[in-house]
Amino acid sequence: MLVGIVGGIICYVGAKNASGDVGIAAAKIQEQIVFAIWFLILTVVGAAMFLRYALASFLRMWLLRQLYEGQANTDRIVDAVSKR
Repeated sequence: MLVGIVGGIICYVGAKNASGDVGIAAAKIQEQIVFAIWFLILTVVGAAMFLRYALASFLRMWLLRQLYEGQANTDRIVDAVSKR
């Protein structure tokens, strides 16, 4: 994700500084736009992967907490029934 952001900034600066013959400058700017789009795609894919792994970690901890609480409730019920 970070590579996409840095690459996009570099493409922006490169397109901003394009000078020379009108045809050559336009070609350089178009090339920079294509690179910027690829870096944008790279950034979006990186963000999606970050969210996927962050959500997986959160859900894993949530599941462990649910299992622990369920086991504690079961133990409490077993103790209450066995004391009768």
